Amino acid sequence: MSASSLIEGYNLDRYLFILQVSENADLFEQSVAESQIGSAFGMTAIGIFRDDAGPDSYAPGTKLQPGDILLIKALYDDIPLFMGLKELDIIDEPISDTDRLEREGIQMAEAVLSPRSPLAGKTLLEINFRQKYGLSVLAIMREGKAVKTDVQHMPLRLGDALLLYGKTDSLELLGQEEHFIVLTALGKGPRRTDKALTASLIMLGILIPVIAGLIPLAIAALAGIVLMVLTACLRMEEAYRAIEWRAVFLIAGMLPLGTAMQKTGAAGIMADGVIHAFGYFGPWGVIAGLYLLTATLTIAIHPAALVVIMAPVALEAAASFGMAPHTVTMAVAIAAAAVFISPISHAANLLVMGPGGYRFSDYLKVGIPMSLLLMLVAMLLLPHIWPL
Repeated sequence: MSASSLIEGYNLDRYLFILQVSENADLFEQSVAESQIGSAFGMTAIGIFRDDAGPDSYAPGTKLQPGDILLIKALYDDIPLFMGLKELDIIDEPISDTDRLEREGIQMAEAVLSPRSPLAGKTLLEINFRQKYGLSVLAIMREGKAVKTDVQHMPLRLGDALLLYGKTDSLELLGQEEHFIVLTALGKGPRRTDKALTASLIMLGILIPVIAGLIPLAIAALAGIVLMVLTACLRMEEAYRAIEWRAVFLIAGMLPLGTAMQKTGAAGIMADGVIHAFGYFGPWGVIAGLYLLTATLTIAIHPAALVVIMAPVALEAAASFGMAPHTVTMAVAIAAAAVFISPISHAANLLVMGPGGYRFSDYLKVGIPMSLLLMLVAMLLLPHIWPL
């Protein structure tokens, strides 16, 4: 997304100004941090022009010189007083050419907190964001509203989108952090296309035997990973970084719960409840009931954990009603994967909440019809693929 689109989406066009330091300015040989601009005037210096190539990202300790041109984020009403006290000249009122904001190596980008990030509830000031990453936060999109002032003191929430400005290298480093996900394309270096054919052949070598039923998926996937590393298509650090360790430990922790539900009879009680409520409509009524129960539980339970919980219930229901277990468990798996009705039920839903300006009710409005439609499609196709 271009700088102009981001500025328009966050309504920042009246908040960005370009100011020039005069010969007699009080800011001479001071950094913006030393001049107390932020605390006294509620302003943030985000860029500095010192050549014709375009702006450079402003570091808090950069010393100012006469003739320097600053890119400032501020309220328009604060500009006249600030200019009078600090002897600055306004150039644009406000900035009109958004192309001046970016050049090679400097850009604007959007990022969100990663799901389940421990930084939720902390402010940018508490995590020392600007000093740590060298990036300026211009605004925060929360529940469809762009907050542009005093953002450094706002406790971050999951689903918040941060509008960032700074060096592309810094944005790439931020994207490698586990706490943030950068949504804007950063123009990264060239891809390693020399291994594209090898990677494609390995993928085909995995998929074809699995589809033909010759090799179990787990064994084929493990073999494919080993081949990718041995042929240098994938580096070990890239492989480790790609693993979602939280999901691995979540599933490992939930497996004993599924076993406990079977041994204690909890799965049987839940299955009997579904059969009692929907058994009047026959086997497919029971399957539809399990589908609805699973889809409803996705509002609060992670899909991976939900499948582990519901699988014993589905198996108990299949045994009690004399149905094929494959059909029932597949219905539960599809319902758990169709997580449309809650932003917290899946990472993808949460990631688009902030940038898209969605509210919880928006997921219900779209997610409930989508879930019912998918349920209808599943009920129509399952009998032909896995007959009872």
